[in-house]
Order: sequence, then C-alpha cells, then structure tokens
Amino acid sequence: MVVCLHTLPSGELSTDSRYLYYCVLAVTRPCVPLFLMITGFLLLRKQNAEIAAKNFWKKRIPRVLYPLLIWGVIYAVLAYVYDKSDFATFVYTMVLLPVRYPQEIGGILWYLYTLIGIYLFLPYLSPKTWTNKYYSLCFIGIWCIASFFTFLRDWDNTLLCGTAAYDYDVLLNFSGLLGYLILGCVLGQYYIKISYSRLILICVSLFLSGIALFFCGISVNHLGYLSTSYHMSFYSLPAILTASAIFLLFSNLNVGGGKFISLLSKLSFPIYLCHMVIYTIATRYLYLLSKSIGMMICVMGCTFIGATCLAWLINKMPYHKYITGA
Repeated sequence: MVVCLHTLPSGELSTDSRYLYYCVLAVTRPCVPLFLMITGFLLLRKQNAEIAAKNFWKKRIPRVLYPLLIWGVIYAVLAYVYDKSDFATFVYTMVLLPVRYPQEIGGILWYLYTLIGIYLFLPYLSPKTWTNKYYSLCFIGIWCIASFFTFLRDWDNTLLCGTAAYDYDVLLNFSGLLGYLILGCVLGQYYIKISYSRLILICVSLFLSGIALFFCGISVNHLGYLSTSYHMSFYSLPAILTASAIFLLFSNLNVGGGKFISLLSKLSFPIYLCHMVIYTIATRYLYLLSKSIGMMICVMGCTFIGATCLAWLINKMPYHKYITGA
C-alpha cells in the first residue's frame, strides 16, 4: 500500500486522470494508520504497568534514530547525484542531519520523526488508556470526535475557538497519530465472536463508508465549500474507518502465515526505508519510454520487487539492525 501510494499518485497519473488519482489515494491512505495500529498492538498489548522511560527509550529510539541518520545520508546523496538538489542544499542537509531530512527524495523519513515523538511520549501515558475498556472507549471516542471537528474547521475555522490566525481549538491537540496506537491495541485485544460472513460484512461496510466519506468530501471541495487538506490527511474519519476495517478483518481472520508472509512482514519496515531509492532509479529510465498508466503500474511493481530484494540483501549484511532498525 505504501509503495502504491508513493508511486502512482506522485507520477504523471495525478495530471492525466484525477478520478484514478483520488481512487488510489482513497484506497492506500490507510497504510500509515495501519503501520501505527500494528505498532500499538505489538508494543502495548503486553504493557500492563507503567512503561519505564529510560529502558524504553534506550531500546526503541536507537532502532529509529540510526536508520534515520543512515537513510538521510543515502537520500541526500541520491538527490544530489540525480540533480534533484544543488551542492549547497546537499551540504546544508548533511550538516543538519537529523534535524533536517533530505526533502527532495527522502520525504518518507517524516514517519521516523513521528515514531521518535511517539516513543518519547508513551512512557507518560497511563496504561489504563489501553488496558481498561472504559478508558479505551472514552479515549477513542473523544479522538474520533476531535477528528470530526477537524473536518468541521475546514468549513468554519471559528468553531470551538478555532481562528484563522491561530491553529488551535478545544479538541485540536487531542487529535493525532498517537490515537492509532491505542486503536490498534484495543481492536487487537478484543476478538469479535461472530461468523466470518458477518465479520466481512462489518469490515466491508466500514471500508466503503470511509471511501464514501472521502469522495463526498472531495466532491464538496470541487464545489468550492471545503479544502482537501482534511480528506487527504491521516487524521481524517475516512482514514480511521478504512484502516479500522482492514485491521479488524486481518486480526480476526485466521489466514495462516507461511514463510513468504512471515518474510514479507519482517521486511516491511526495510522496504519502507529503501523503496524510494528503487523508485527514483526506475522512474529516471522507464519514464523515458512512456508515462502511460500502464508504465506507472509497471514502475510500481518494479519498485516493490526491487525494494523487497534490496531489503532482503540488507538484512543479510552484518550490523543490518543499524540500517533497517530490525
């Protein structure tokens, strides 16, 4: 999903077919929320007591900080080699790493900054937030309401003390990516005791509701009433609904792992880190032949296969944990 999101909408597809562009965005936007929900499920489900800040930071932050530094250098060099940045920008980026990441190609590194921020904050969050059902439902409820009011602020930015000059209101700071960790942990702990057919019906309904909300918002935007900022964001209700549907489906279905799925799961974060290297090289040469939608889909496939192979090779290297965080 991440590879699809970064390869199709960022190509000429965005100008050739706006409808297909929005379809790709609507279906792939849950990728980052799903990353965070899986992180929350794996990280928080066994944490029934206060998280010891020092030990937690010592274990988790280096696994993100080292890859941030290494891939920051790689993407800065790649941008300079492929003439996407001049020498002054290259030097400026290298000197300021990790304060400034290489934005010309390495924009994907924003997620690592988000993870570091979440890891810094988690030890101060009460375990009741994800272990107590009442606290969990209250948190997720307020979080969803906050997301809805963020949508309303696109319509009227004075609601709940929001103003045009200052970006704040009563619920704005409650809405954020941290909520996905709690949502993933809570949804993963409570298996739905219903038949598979009903489970699929619920998940499909949630997913289609999210897609419908997304396109309703885009349609209203074209009439000049709302901006697209909310509907494109990871904080939006469409993103919450679609991500929840996918997470619920796969966390409650016993689909079986297998060696390939297990390997792909292990390589998912390294694939995320390196896929823009393959994409940059692929577009430089393949787009000389054609910029058709078919070629873009071909580039997406090449990017995924190439990134998977590169991630696998990196994982065979000594000290690979410093490169991939795995």
